[in-house]
Amino acid sequence: MKVANMGAKTFRWENGDEKSEAKFNYSLDENAKTLHDWFERITETERLLVEFRRAIRHDKLGVHQTLINIQATWERKRLTGAEQFLPLLDRVAGNEIYMHMARERAAQLSEAIRAAKPKAE
Repeated sequence: MKVANMGAKTFRWENGDEKSEAKFNYSLDENAKTLHDWFERITETERLLVEFRRAIRHDKLGVHQTLINIQATWERKRLTGAEQFLPLLDRVAGNEIYMHMARERAAQLSEAIRAAKPKAE
């Protein structure tokens, strides 16, 4: 089947001496699509985390826009390991050097992430 070139993707598995690799441009296999989507979500989350750390440190006014991006990703259910954002969100929410809008959004997002955490039984 002819499809647009979406970029080569490589799945590689290494377990000691055992190695396996699959390269593809597009796949009809639902497991491959799911795995690819999972890795894309992880990449998107890590990129947002790096941007957030940079904004907190170097761009106090840019923190709010970064929070909007994080919140949009959260609402689309594409944020993986959201708990890693909590210390940074709490720092922004409790620090007067950031705009009031950013502090409010950080507090709301922090609350939403905590509320979504599965309860330990």
